[in-house]
Amino acid sequence: MKRLALSLILLASPCLAPASDQLPATPANAEIDQRILDQIAAPITSRAALDDYLDKMPTQSPLLALSEEARAEFLASLVFTEHGLASYRYLPLQKIEMAEAYRILALFGVQSSLAVAPGMRATSVDSQRVKAALRPEP
Repeated sequence: MKRLALSLILLASPCLAPASDQLPATPANAEIDQRILDQIAAPITSRAALDDYLDKMPTQSPLLALSEEARAEFLASLVFTEHGLASYRYLPLQKIEMAEAYRILALFGVQSSLAVAPGMRATSVDSQRVKAALRPEP
């Protein structure tokens, strides 16, 4: 319930602030706004939420794109804070397509962090689209 209230406050805050208090619309601010929205929409924001997700893991879970070994390595690397996922090892994600890694990271609301992960495979059309969308503007 607290998370819902906080989410509503975060979403409503820009609408309630006077125009002079709002950040100017810049690419950097849009990126920050998108990251906040990604985190709000993430189904897994804590170790407890992860444990619950793993107990009831859907048959179509993005995590199943990883081998059992890579999945165990990735899950063991996750570090959560009160703000959600703070850290993860990207090496297990290098074993799958970039689009699959994006779907996994979206579970945690950190999919945009894939833009700085080296060595990601982008051979599929979906992966090439993800790579293009995450590419920083010149």
